[in-house]
Amino acid sequence: LRSLRLHREHSAPSDANGQGAEAAARALRSSARRISGSLHTFRTVLDPVWADHLRTELAWLSGTLAREHAYAGRLTRLLDALHQLSGATGLPAARGAKPAART
Repeated sequence: LRSLRLHREHSAPSDANGQGAEAAARALRSSARRISGSLHTFRTVLDPVWADHLRTELAWLSGTLAREHAYAGRLTRLLDALHQLSGATGLPAARGAKPAART
């Protein structure tokens, strides 16, 4: 639940560097995997249909968070390449990038 709260807090557009959002998504994904593992381990004492359904949902959540992380990395690389091509004069700073020093 803490991971979910952190993900909600750090996914706002005002989060300039994106580091908090990445850490929150990583923590949320690992929590989903741990819960799924516990459901698998204790499947015999739980309702098997319910446990399997919940494990399916958790696998979907984990996959979605992994794609979100991959897309964020791809966006950063694309923005960095665009900045290099354009000279970075009229574009906003790439997420996670440090502002270039003026010479």
